[in-house]
Amino acid sequence: MLFVLPRTMPFAVWMKGTRLPLDIAFIDETGRIVAIKQMDPQHNDRIYTAPQPVRYAIEVNRGWFDQRHIRAGQNLEISVPHGIQVR
Repeated sequence: MLFVLPRTMPFAVWMKGTRLPLDIAFIDETGRIVAIKQMDPQHNDRIYTAPQPVRYAIEVNRGWFDQRHIRAGQNLEISVPHGIQVR
């Protein structure tokens, strides 16, 4: 899941109702990954907070970033499909 925030801002997520382990990457306005956190469904009341204000977050199955050797500090290119407006 891609979260596109209306502006660079503090951001946090939680796992309420989610039954599978996920990873989340917090990404700044330049596309730089500022942190990747592993989220555990056993702790569905835990809040996972970006370490600084971010513009995007990407939530994927646990291990997806590791399998692709994607780490904090790397840059991503994010393009939003035509027909979707972000305000």
